[in-house]
Amino acid sequence: MRRPLALVGIAFLASIAAGSAAAIPPAANVTPLPELAAQQVPFDGIVLQLPKTWFPLASPSSSQVVGLFRAPEQKDGLYVNLDVVAEPLGKARTLEDWLGTTIDPSYLKVGAIRIVSVHGVHGIEYSSTKAVAFHSKPVFTDAYFFVYRDAVLQFTYSSFASDRVQYAPLFAASAQTIRFGANAAGSSGVYGG
Repeated sequence: MRRPLALVGIAFLASIAAGSAAAIPPAANVTPLPELAAQQVPFDGIVLQLPKTWFPLASPSSSQVVGLFRAPEQKDGLYVNLDVVAEPLGKARTLEDWLGTTIDPSYLKVGAIRIVSVHGVHGIEYSSTKAVAFHSKPVFTDAYFFVYRDAVLQFTYSSFASDRVQYAPLFAASAQTIRFGANAAGSSGVYGG
């Protein structure tokens, strides 16, 4: 069964993605980026950097969410956030196969997709301001997908679409800091297996 990009729960929103492998480009700073600090994702040694003011929340025990982080302030009920979801790769042999059999194609039509590389691990970035809404307001979704071991990890950053110019550089800078555990470059730890 195909489903929407990811989660729409606990005031956290999610998403997905194919292009030519290149490192995520450094974001052009429209406003200065906040100071970043390392955060541990409670899943197999994954670390990334987020603004120092962001904090982790407890992940729902019955879900595939392995990390929830959010800014302390909210705007119209939405906290700028990152959610990290781990789903089994299953019978798919590549990330593209997984996306093609898991994600509703209508989401792909309303976003931009490209292949990225973070510390040698290849993945897919999907960004959109039309795929998700929160209380009828469009949400900017910037999602990064990677195969890590036998799971697909989705790192989904969200803010209101009207704040995209402010948050896109921050989301890109944070995504560039994702570091996988020691075995990330193993046979199933790299895009395309």
